[in-house]
Amino acid sequence: MVFRTTCKQLTITVGLLIASFAAKAQMNGTYTVPGSFPSISAAVTALNTQGVNGPVTINVNAGYTETAAGTIILNATGTATNTITIQKSGVGANPKITAMPNGIQLTTSTAGLDGIFALNGSDYVTIDGIDLAENSANTTPTTCMEYGYGLFKASSTDGCQYNTIKNSVITLNRINNNIAGNLMFAGNVGILVINAQIGSANTALTITSPSGSNSYNKFYSNTIQNVNSGFYAIGFGNAPVPFTNADLGNDFGGTSAATGNQILNFGGATAASQPANGIQIGAQYNFNIAYNTINNNTGTGVNHANVLRGIYVNGSGASVSGTIRNNSISLVNATGIASTMEIIRTSAITGGTINVLNNTLLNCTHNSTGIFYGIWNDGTEANVSIKNNTFTNVVSSVVTNTNYLISNTGLVTNALSIDNNSLSFNFTAATSTATLYWINAGTANLNYGSYSGNTINNFISNNTGTHYLFLINPAYYANATEKINNNALVGGYQRTGTTGTTYGIYHYPGGSTATDSISGNLLDGYKAINSTGSFYGVYDFGFSTAPYANKYIVNNSISNLRTNGLIYGFYNYYHNQSVLGYNTMLNDTVGGTAYCFYSSSTGTNILDIRNNTLKNFVQNSTTSQIIGLYQLGGTKIRVFNNNFDNLTTYNTTNAGVSIYGFYFSTSTSTEIFNNQISNLKALTNGSSITPLYGMYFAGGTSYKVFHNTIYIANTTSSGTNFGATGLYYVNTISGLDLRNNIINVDIAPKGTGIV
Repeated sequence: MVFRTTCKQLTITVGLLIASFAAKAQMNGTYTVPGSFPSISAAVTALNTQGVNGPVTINVNAGYTETAAGTIILNATGTATNTITIQKSGVGANPKITAMPNGIQLTTSTAGLDGIFALNGSDYVTIDGIDLAENSANTTPTTCMEYGYGLFKASSTDGCQYNTIKNSVITLNRINNNIAGNLMFAGNVGILVINAQIGSANTALTITSPSGSNSYNKFYSNTIQNVNSGFYAIGFGNAPVPFTNADLGNDFGGTSAATGNQILNFGGATAASQPANGIQIGAQYNFNIAYNTINNNTGTGVNHANVLRGIYVNGSGASVSGTIRNNSISLVNATGIASTMEIIRTSAITGGTINVLNNTLLNCTHNSTGIFYGIWNDGTEANVSIKNNTFTNVVSSVVTNTNYLISNTGLVTNALSIDNNSLSFNFTAATSTATLYWINAGTANLNYGSYSGNTINNFISNNTGTHYLFLINPAYYANATEKINNNALVGGYQRTGTTGTTYGIYHYPGGSTATDSISGNLLDGYKAINSTGSFYGVYDFGFSTAPYANKYIVNNSISNLRTNGLIYGFYNYYHNQSVLGYNTMLNDTVGGTAYCFYSSSTGTNILDIRNNTLKNFVQNSTTSQIIGLYQLGGTKIRVFNNNFDNLTTYNTTNAGVSIYGFYFSTSTSTEIFNNQISNLKALTNGSSITPLYGMYFAGGTSYKVFHNTIYIANTTSSGTNFGATGLYYVNTISGLDLRNNIINVDIAPKGTGIV
């Protein structure tokens, strides 16, 4: 009897020891919820308690639901070989964790953030297809969660690395728009990555080891909705060179449409006092934001009544680099506000390289009197590329504000490229006086600038504000290169209002010996037939003090122009060596005075005006005139191989000149050869006795005029007087050398007109 009792006791003791050992053994293999564990929370507790010694997979049955008792915190970590995976298993709805009821709001006086699921210094964790939802009992900003998934640092040497969160739907409550402490400015956020410990979210960590960063995490194919911000990531902003302690390589969207996230119906809190952002990151190095769909109101959202952003990169560190590409963004803000809309913004970056590529800005409506920005950089990066982005159905509904489709106002220090973007924009208000900048590139100090291959598409509006199609005014270092090439109006540009100045290419570079190319641009189809506003086609003003840039304004076209205002077709001022050549103005009709080619030179800078074509040009006002070429000042000027043909004016009241083919004033050492000026017509001349001049020399010295052809056609005028002069010069000019020119004035004078 005693023996049996002793054996029984021994058996129980051994069994308890085995059970105790099993309970404490590290996890390895596949587990189920429910099954191996009654809940996801219990599975996470086991991982934290036992750790792992091999790959661990926790399969959560499809359709499973769980209400968290508090934030589920995973402290356990995997390795590259011993990974941790928590994933949906089976067919059906994703498993869903509902937040605890009655959270508390983080403030500057509290220490913790309320969230649903947190990784605390964990590595190599994959969460796949586990949905998160706000608790319906949480109905105030105070009780609502601050985040769905959160990645925290356990210490200054233990961050979250190589984790993946994918295929999850995260639904919170947009009413939480308040600033949450000193580091988290996002209201509530679907996925949070933060440089803080989970219990001290107001205190930024000073990272002392690369292992202390939140790095190489991937966020793929998630749907985040009904939040104030989709993603919010803030890293260590004071990481020393070479930045190995900074957050590196975090990936928001992957490499294809299949891995992109959806951020939907965000923002819109009642009386919102803070911005709403689809994605906001700061102090993130070598980041990737790609293939995401961002839409703040799909029809079930609420338009945000404060600053509204699609993607906001607030660098907060030196040499931050990264890429924003292939995202589709649709934003609509609330009416009756004065806040900005910033669809993509990069800011507060010093050094580094930022690429904004292949994004689509689609169905965006700006209802605020605040500034509209499509793509805006105001950082001081070394290099910025804004390329191949598309604007479709982007509009402003307000009467007055300022609008920038693409703008750089940051002091970029090496290279700025704004290339191959396709731009569409319009105003929907019955009347609008808003200012419009299609591309604005300023402030920078560059070695290289390129603003090329961009198109402006199908614009028609009664807006009467000032328009800048391309405003290019950065400064350049010595011997820098700048290209403004192959930009185009596509489908016409029509202004139906009664006024409003338009600048096609407004180029005002800072002083340097840079080489500037303005080439191959097509400013065709501009129409403002009801407007007295001025039109400047290529307006290259330049910096007013030396050193001057070398400028090559070549192979550009201004055709099928219709406007009633003053025009400057090509305006060239302040240059070193310069060529104004191979440009075309064809089939243009204007109502105001027209300076088709206007050039002003200073000092002894070399200027060639060559091989330009001006043809079928009509000035239909009763009071204005046409000046084919106006040259003011300068020395070492050559004007050759230009062809000006069929210039017609209907000036009925002018007592002066209606058309000057060429007009020269105060130039020195000018060679004029092999030009053709033909078919000048003043069909309804007023009382002027000489309304037509082929060439007119108002001043200057040392002109060599060789081998030119001037033909004033056999035509009549309805005016009282009528006459013409092939070549005219004032008697104060010295050194005028005329050789081998053909001048044919084939008209009969009328009244007191002379030929």
